[in-house]
Amino acid sequence: MEEFTHSVAEYLKPYQNLFNYEMMLSAHLDNSRFFPWVQQLSVYKDPSNCRILSSGCGSGGDLFVFMESGAKSATGIEVDFRLAKLAKDRFKHSEFQKDFMISVYNGLNLPLGNNKFDIVFSIHVLEHTKSPKTYLSEIFRVLKKDGILFLDLPNRYYKIEQHTNIHYLHYLPVRIRNKYIKLLLRKNELSDDLRYKLSTLINFQIPSAAQILKIVKNYRKEYNLVVEDVFFHSYSLKKTRGSPNPFNYFIGRPRRQTTFRIVIRKL
Repeated sequence: MEEFTHSVAEYLKPYQNLFNYEMMLSAHLDNSRFFPWVQQLSVYKDPSNCRILSSGCGSGGDLFVFMESGAKSATGIEVDFRLAKLAKDRFKHSEFQKDFMISVYNGLNLPLGNNKFDIVFSIHVLEHTKSPKTYLSEIFRVLKKDGILFLDLPNRYYKIEQHTNIHYLHYLPVRIRNKYIKLLLRKNELSDDLRYKLSTLINFQIPSAAQILKIVKNYRKEYNLVVEDVFFHSYSLKKTRGSPNPFNYFIGRPRRQTTFRIVIRKL
């Protein structure tokens, strides 16, 4: 664990003078934030003896919690090779080292075989992908029969863009949003953290709940999918169900929830 702590400190060295450095450090070192997710996922499928895939696993804290919860194996995919190295360092010399694997990929085609995983865990990753449709189809491909996809992402209808905390930025069409972001990036007073987050939003897809459900519907027959649960939430016990009319998302209760969740099973 000391080796992992040192690796995290080195990774975060450029940010050590920022006001939120300690919070960034804790995000890598404290795995406890993943336990509620694993507990909520267990309602749909017990992770014990399951093969787990974490899509966009970061430094692997979620996968470590799954292994502590009795999972059979833990696989992570990541587009950032530096985060992938942190994940490897986390599992190095641990009791789960032999049952862990991580791959760095291009964000489109998974370097994994068909029908391999009982659970795919995807938390706030889909909105960063180049093609939500390709991303989901690849997950459906690697999911085993009776496996589930547990997916959370920022609510497209919530008034605040949650990476930058800028109101209504994500409501803008891509071309207009790109121009606005480039104007913001010209400001010298931006912090390095905000500058980076803004730059990652250029050409962002930011899919809506309605768009995700449409993608799932299009792949339903090909992969024999069923939607087990779908709702909006703000990481509390309160759930807000969706509406058949997407327009209602902008004016109704879903607009007040930060996160969209969908759980899909492959029959």
